[in-house]
Amino acid sequence: MNTRKPQVQPKKKSEEKVVEEMETIRETETMVEEWEEVQIDDLVNELESMRAAIYQLEAKNAQLEDKVREEVCEEMTKQIEAMEHAFQVRIEDERIATEQKFTRKLQIISREIARREVAMTGQNSF
Repeated sequence: MNTRKPQVQPKKKSEEKVVEEMETIRETETMVEEWEEVQIDDLVNELESMRAAIYQLEAKNAQLEDKVREEVCEEMTKQIEAMEHAFQVRIEDERIATEQKFTRKLQIISREIARREVAMTGQNSF
């Protein structure tokens, strides 16, 4: 008679090991899933944070651009006003020079007319 019971027990042990391994695998999978969810949540939070930072930087850049445009506009206005002033001074100088030139020409013509009148009166007196 063959009465060997030890062979039956190893099967139970191996089944228990398989069950334990399955539970360990499930626990590990659960931990991995939880870890992945945490990582995804962290990444989503980081993405939202970066979007907020980008929005703030864009707003700051827009303000800086407005400020620079305003400064450039003011500088260009000053330059145009300076050019306009210089042009007005030049026009006034040219007007004065032209007026003086015509005054001299009128004086020359007046002297010549007077000289001719004197010359003609002198000839008429003979």
